[in-house]
Amino acid sequence: MQWSNLLFLNFSVAPEIIQQRLPHGMKVDTFNGMAYISVVPMTLQHFSVKGMPRVFKKKFLECNVRTYVTVNQEPGIYFFSLDANSLPEVLGARWLFNLNYRFRRMHFALHERTYIFSMVSILKGRIQTHLHAALGDLVEHPDLLLQFCTNRNKYFVYKQKRLFMGQVYHEPWTFNALKHYTINTHLIQHSQVPAQAFYSRGLKVKAGFLVPAIRPIVFFDGACGFCSRAIKALIAIDRNNFLYVAPIQGKTFKSLFASTTVSDRIMFYDERGFSEGAAALLQILHYLPWYFKGFKIINIVPKKLLNAIYDRIAKHRHFCERPKSLMQIDRVLE
Repeated sequence: MQWSNLLFLNFSVAPEIIQQRLPHGMKVDTFNGMAYISVVPMTLQHFSVKGMPRVFKKKFLECNVRTYVTVNQEPGIYFFSLDANSLPEVLGARWLFNLNYRFRRMHFALHERTYIFSMVSILKGRIQTHLHAALGDLVEHPDLLLQFCTNRNKYFVYKQKRLFMGQVYHEPWTFNALKHYTINTHLIQHSQVPAQAFYSRGLKVKAGFLVPAIRPIVFFDGACGFCSRAIKALIAIDRNNFLYVAPIQGKTFKSLFASTTVSDRIMFYDERGFSEGAAALLQILHYLPWYFKGFKIINIVPKKLLNAIYDRIAKHRHFCERPKSLMQIDRVLE
């Protein structure tokens, strides 16, 4: 994939304004005490998904509004909105990456170092964006604020009340200054004057699929042969490496739950807390491949009944030997 002809229009905003709009688990990142929102129009080329037929256009326009955050002390980007002028890409990105793309009419032109971009809502014509800029010289040493906004290779998505992370890989940016520019947009409700504005010719990019921003841990009875074999099967099914596993007798469990009574039930832990028994199994289903999603129908069964069935089975779980190789797998924590 290629990102081309980008403008970075970076607006300073009070951190508390941004923080109140972020999902739970995200913290606004600041530079010299201020948060930043960026409006970034660009051209995307050669967008494709590995293993899928080419159903997307070779070239389309995009304009995103982003801010800068940390999750578990990892810096990244959070998109408030993403607009594109290609319906297949809008639908594909919403399905594959859970990004909140919208379809818009767009126009872009670059003539003799004059940059022109416009965007109009197809349903609400009054919601418009018009950008006009004259490109200047190459920037040899990007300042610290520009580095703060662009030296990030992760983005975060809030999906089904969980935080996920995507990663992008690319070479270092190159930038041009802008001699002068005009901005008229409904995308920013605050100042229409950016703290800084730069142009980038673009670069090649590779992007990965979403993974949990904070990988959940499944705790199991390490002394139980049946439990250990079930966990080994879970690791094999979880081909995307979404989950960590750890025995309740180990250091990881004790460091997180020093004052918690050890349960006979399987336990699930993520950034929202922990659950056990049938509730833990239902949480695990969210991270398994799509063909396991049908098991979510058991959500209609009362939790008390599910736990009673679970406990009945758990009483007879010590009937097979514990696999010797389990602790050698890198996703099994101590």
